[in-house]
Amino acid sequence: MKDSACSSVGMTEIVTRFRHHAPSDEQQQRMQQVRQGCLDLAVLIDNVVPHSREKSDALTNLEYVMYQANAGIARREE
Repeated sequence: MKDSACSSVGMTEIVTRFRHHAPSDEQQQRMQQVRQGCLDLAVLIDNVVPHSREKSDALTNLEYVMYQANAGIARREE
């Protein structure tokens, strides 16, 4: 018997996550907007937050936010 905590995510989701998604021109523009917004926030954080573990974590997490937002644009649209 399979433990429900270890259930499969499904082949459709696996393919969605791991295949290449070539963005359209319109998607590329929106992805650039996300990158620019994250860059602006990264510069602000760098300028106002003292050098610390928290600053490093904030920048790392912002990088993750950018990646996830752009992956959502590329992966989740027809």
